[in-house]
Amino acid sequence: MSTQKWLRENCIKYEEKEKVYNEVNTALETFGLYGRSNGWLKVKSDVYTYDDGRTHLLLCLHGLLPISYRNSTYHIPFDMWIPFNYPRGPPIVYVVPAPGMMVKNSKFVELSGKCDVASYEGTKGSWLDKGEKRTGARTGLVGLVDALIIWFGKDPPVYSKAVPNPQNPNPQPSPARPSLAPSLPNQAGPPHPSFSNHAGPPPPTYSPPLAPPRPPSIASTSWTPQPPPTFQALSAAPIPHPMPPGSWAPSPPPPPRIQSAPIQQAIQHRPMQSIPMNTMPIQPASLPPPIPAPNLLDSDEPASVPDPEPSSAPPLPPNPVLLSLHSSVHAKLTSALQSFQTSLHHSLEHLRKIQEDLLRGEPAIQDEIARLEAVKAVSLNVGTRFRQTVEAAERNVQMLRNKGDVSVDELICGPTIVHNQLINLVAEDNAIEDTIYHLHRALNSGSIDLDRFLKTTRVLAEEQFMKRALIEKIQAGLPLGEHAMWG
Repeated sequence: MSTQKWLRENCIKYEEKEKVYNEVNTALETFGLYGRSNGWLKVKSDVYTYDDGRTHLLLCLHGLLPISYRNSTYHIPFDMWIPFNYPRGPPIVYVVPAPGMMVKNSKFVELSGKCDVASYEGTKGSWLDKGEKRTGARTGLVGLVDALIIWFGKDPPVYSKAVPNPQNPNPQPSPARPSLAPSLPNQAGPPHPSFSNHAGPPPPTYSPPLAPPRPPSIASTSWTPQPPPTFQALSAAPIPHPMPPGSWAPSPPPPPRIQSAPIQQAIQHRPMQSIPMNTMPIQPASLPPPIPAPNLLDSDEPASVPDPEPSSAPPLPPNPVLLSLHSSVHAKLTSALQSFQTSLHHSLEHLRKIQEDLLRGEPAIQDEIARLEAVKAVSLNVGTRFRQTVEAAERNVQMLRNKGDVSVDELICGPTIVHNQLINLVAEDNAIEDTIYHLHRALNSGSIDLDRFLKTTRVLAEEQFMKRALIEKIQAGLPLGEHAMWG
């Protein structure tokens, strides 16, 4: 992935992402490594922790800021954090001292290394793009880097701690020779991690040692990295003690001594160069450790300033992206767990109610079984009786069939003798009446003569009268309902 593509992806979260992308890209093109051997500015994305504990994943421009101080070139490690509200909010600039270096408290730099960007004269117009008094002044992040180079060149923000060195018990006299002006070689160190608070200086990040300073005649005023020289048998001018990157040469030189052996500590993993000194022979004897050279940067510092104890690197802050991912996963798992617990609670309540119903239903089922057993016994008893009754009826029917047909007179009878007599009297009365009717018809048709008709009719009428009189007498002796029925 190219730097521009990576940069555009990391600028999405900014309020003015296009402006941030353009300014960071311009700064990398101006001071960075876009195909240039002398580029020193790099960009990274890291966690920044504010004073109130908030953590943001911000873009950070970092590198060794080249400054010119007393005709020598020095490099100041620094971090420039770009907040989400840039350019409404100023960039956050920190000086990151290397091991053996201390931050110099000044008007514009705190002991923690934080720089008061808004207080630099001419800096407000640079990064806020409000115009500059100087003609052709650059604005934005490039203008801020220009302002930092100018002001750090006037007042360097770091100084080196004096490290005592053992004296050589057998110094070798040598002819006097002009001392060499210190100059730190230009090199771009590895990216340094971010820090979690601003209460103290950020942790040291540059570990590779630097070579001893070179004479002014060979000191580089440009920003290209150069290998450290190897000094052989130099007299009169002391060779500075190897300093870590971004460090400054210590205070005034001691009396001249004879020094020969190369400084192994400062040239590890680097190509070796030698400056032949034709006027000085090589001394085979071993020489004492190198004596620090004059430090131009801390010459104005009071001698009473105590050297603060080097602070151990604070633990790295947690990754906000990982924290956000953990938070979102935790929220989703919590929501799913709550939903599952609610569903499980409802299912448990439903199953508990079913269990209670089943437990209550067992006695009812047993009672119903007993009741049904009783009903079954009663039904079997009734069925047995019905079967016996049907069998008896079948036997009676068979017996009646065996007796043959019964006459009507045998079938129609009264409950008592009186009733049977009444039935017979009524039947005889009706028969006499029918007979008189047929005799009248026969008279009309001429079948019989009148005398015979009258004689027969008189006899039948007398008999009918007697029968009707007996009927009325029987009816008078019967109960009221039966009397009404027969009448």
